[in-house]
This record gives sequence, structure tokens and C-alpha cells, in this order.
Amino acid sequence: IAGYYFVLPDDWVTLDVPEEMGDTNMAFASDEEIGEELQVLLDDGDDQTTVSVSEGKAALLTIFLALPEGFALTEEDFVTMFGTPPQIPDMEIGESELVTIGDYPVLRAPFQSEESDGWLYTVLLNESSVLNMLLYSAVGERDDWQEMAEAFIASLTLEPPEESE
Repeated sequence: IAGYYFVLPDDWVTLDVPEEMGDTNMAFASDEEIGEELQVLLDDGDDQTTVSVSEGKAALLTIFLALPEGFALTEEDFVTMFGTPPQIPDMEIGESELVTIGDYPVLRAPFQSEESDGWLYTVLLNESSVLNMLLYSAVGERDDWQEMAEAFIASLTLEPPEESE
């Protein structure tokens, strides 16, 4: 993601994000089945904001934001600018809380819709880069996926991960 490396569980699949979504956005799914369903939404250019997720499955969408040149965010600025969750149609987003995950200040907010629950994470990668991440899970399974989502965030690095032998 925009020069960052990360670690996901081995069984997760990476989806093809259409060019019009930008080359720094990525999408992942916990298995091929949910991956195929999500890929159809991506390919259709569907502006649907919620994703229907089956029990025991999850999807992850990331959106990288590079701030204008010369713009430097402090942690306080980050909280001021991104601390109020966005209004997303058909989705109820709870209050954000500032947490530290790995080396990163992160605003974390739960969300729910008729079709899924999940977490909205906004990660301050450095003073000029922010990563928004939506983790979609089946209704009632949000907390089951929190550890995996936060391990993904903690794994973000500019250095390639060491290959396991």
C-alpha cells in the first residue's frame, strides 16, 4: 500500500481494485467465496458502501491518503481532522477512540449496517500519510476480527518482511 508492506493471514486473498479507484487502494477477503462477491462489487463500480458478509468471513478495504506537499500532521491535528467519523449512507458509525496499534496512532470506530458489522480505522502512518481501513464482518462478528485487523495495522512497515524459511 503506497510503499508500505504488511502481513495478512495466508488464506486471505487480494482482490483487483479498478484503476478508477486509484493505485494506492486495496481490497482483501478472508477466502475466495467472499472475495468473488466483493470483486463483483468492485468491478461494477458499485457505489454501495456496505458489504454483505457471510458468517465466519470478513473483507478489508484500504484507502491511502497522501496529504498535500508541505502539509505535516501532528497527532493532535490528526485527531482534530479525522476524529469525527464520516457519515456513510446505510451505515451507523460509533464514536472514534484514539489508540496506539504497533507504532501508529489510530482512530478506531465500530460500525454496523443491516448487512454487516465492522471497524473503521484511520491510521496516521507519518506526518503526511493517512490510511483509512474498513473491516467488514458478518453481523455480530465484529469483535472476532478485531485482533486480525489490528495485527495488519501493526505489521505496516516500509521494510519488506523477512521471508520465512
